[in-house]
Amino acid sequence: MTRYPNLSTEVTKEAINFFKSRGITSVECLAEDYFKEHKASLDTSVDNIIALDFKIEDKALKRTLLIIKARMGAVDIKERELILLSGKPMVRV
Repeated sequence: MTRYPNLSTEVTKEAINFFKSRGITSVECLAEDYFKEHKASLDTSVDNIIALDFKIEDKALKRTLLIIKARMGAVDIKERELILLSGKPMVRV
């Protein structure tokens, strides 16, 4: 447990607001299950949210991608497998 549990949330929100107010595109990476912890309060501050995860199935590592929110677009809530082909990420449809 962190000493200041809301500090990372506040710093993230401040950074997002700073960049948005100046018309700057930014990318934030959260290495935690933010949505379980914080009840998705960050959802209103950002335009796009992509969740990356991994699973071990049949002794193989499978990477997954889920689009949670897309600005001005419909979202397909199906989790997709993320694969590497020739070193480039691709989404298996």
